[in-house]
This record gives sequence, structure tokens and C-alpha cells, in this order.
Amino acid sequence: MAKESYNRETVALCHAVGQACSVVHTPKHALGYPVYDLTATYWRADAQHVADLLQDRKNYYIDRLADWEKRAQSEALPWADFIEQNDRRGESIDELQPKSAK
Repeated sequence: MAKESYNRETVALCHAVGQACSVVHTPKHALGYPVYDLTATYWRADAQHVADLLQDRKNYYIDRLADWEKRAQSEALPWADFIEQNDRRGESIDELQPKSAK
């Protein structure tokens, strides 16, 4: 669909979904979703409101990350086996965390 569309917002949203789904293959794709989502937000907005909309969306991501960080510390939430195991490229979730978080 992304290759068939001339609408920049639609293209960015298609790529966002693709990146979100591909996290199964490599954890490094986790940043692809917000990058493409913010790109779609940029193309959706009019020039007068784009900065506010991007800031709101960025704050949403920060809030979600803070919430899940809190939950991970307070709840015993199991990870799916495929996430805990190294993928074909030898990457693991732990390798992507900042050194201070390990």
C-alpha cells in the first residue's frame, strides 16, 4: 500500500505499522514505529499547528514508556519466548538497553 500511495501521511503510517510488526524479527525496529508515526503526524498537520502536534505525540510516547517502565518494575510480567531469546542476528532486548539500565 505504501508504494501505491501518493499521500505522504499514508506512506508514513504504512511504514510505521511495518516497523512495529517487524520488532518480532529484530528489536532495533522498535524505534521505527515512533519515527514513522511522527512523520505521519508532520504530514497530517498544518504548518500553524505542527510543532504542538509533534510535541503532544512525543509526550504521549514518553508517558507510555514511563508507565511501562513502572509496570515492569512492580509486576511480574513475562516476556514472550521469542523476545527473551536472541534473534537470528544475535540481538537481544538486553543489548538494546542503555548501559545504566542493565
